[in-house]
Formats: sequence, C-alpha cells, structure tokens
Amino acid sequence: MKSELLFLLKGAFVGASIAAPVGPVAILCIRQTLAYGWLVGIIAGLGTALADGCFGAVAALGANLVNQTLSTYGHWFYLIGGSFLLYIGQQIFRSEITKAGGPLKEKDPYAKAFTSTLLLTFASPMTTILFVGMFSTVGVFDAMNGPENAWPLSIGVVIGAFAWWVMLTGVVAFLRKKLNFKIFTIINKLSGAAIFIFGLFTIGRFF
Repeated sequence: MKSELLFLLKGAFVGASIAAPVGPVAILCIRQTLAYGWLVGIIAGLGTALADGCFGAVAALGANLVNQTLSTYGHWFYLIGGSFLLYIGQQIFRSEITKAGGPLKEKDPYAKAFTSTLLLTFASPMTTILFVGMFSTVGVFDAMNGPENAWPLSIGVVIGAFAWWVMLTGVVAFLRKKLNFKIFTIINKLSGAAIFIFGLFTIGRFF
C-alpha cells in the first residue's frame, strides 16, 4: 500500500510538471474556457490528462521499446500532429463570437472540447519521451518491481495533470468575467493563429 501511494504521488508530480508548460494544448484549453466557461475548460483538460495517463503507462512499461519505436517512426507523428494543429488552428481562427462572454457558434462544445484535446495529445507521442526522462529523474524505474506499479503511476499522472488544468482553467474563468467582447474576439483570433503556427513548426520538423 505504501509503495502504491508513493508511485501515485510520483505520477501526480510528473503529470503536473509535464502539463504545466504552455503549448498548443494549453492554448486550446485556455481558449475553450474563455469561449464557453470553466466547465468546458475542465472537460478539455480532462481529455489531455487521460491521454497523458496513457503515455505515462506506456513509458513506465517499456522505456526502451518507446525510445526504439519513436527513433524509427517518430518523425511521422510530426506530420500527423502538425496537420491536426493546422486544422484546429484555422477552425478556431474562423469561428465567431455571438456576444460578449457568450459561446461561439459551435454545437456540443463539451464533446468537442474533450475530443480535440484528447486527439491533439495523442497526436504528440513524443511526449512519452518526456515521461521516460521525468520518471528517471524521480527514480521510478529504480523502484519499480513489475508492471503492477504502472497502474498507480499512470493514475497519478492523470490526477496531477488534471489538477493543473482545473487550476489553470479556474484562473482563466475568473479573468473571463473581467473581459469585454473585443478582448474575446482578439484572444480567439490569437489562439487560432498561435495553434496554426505551432502546426507549421511541427510539420517543419517532419521535413
């Protein structure tokens, strides 16, 4: 029980640490929160947290296999992930806001928020290498006794990452109440443009 709790806490620390840097997923979660409110932002964060948990489990169960696979086929994921970023970016940029603080003209924002961040995170399997590095740093591989340790570790990753997204989207939702219509429009355009630029750089790494 003590060992499971230790792996859970280490997983939570790693999950929060990997979720914290600002990237396309963070921009997407922030934008969804500004457009629809805190609940949709949390659901968007849940999508990426679950994907991170899967990557964490894969990294814990087969670090060597992960390194070999990504070194051989990893460049193709730059093309896949970059293309998805281009699509998401232009969709956001072209979307419109109906009123100040109001929702965008899209149906079912909950499902779309969840699937977009889930797929976007899964389209970046190079994140698994980050998990391998972080797990090594906190001594996960030295303490592992077998595959059974991967489960509390991956659950911890989901908890840590999700806690970060709840906190981040909470701050954004608070600031959302202070913004006016023009700021919403500008942020929406900047978010779409930023994600599109991330996509261009990602595809550039493929070539």
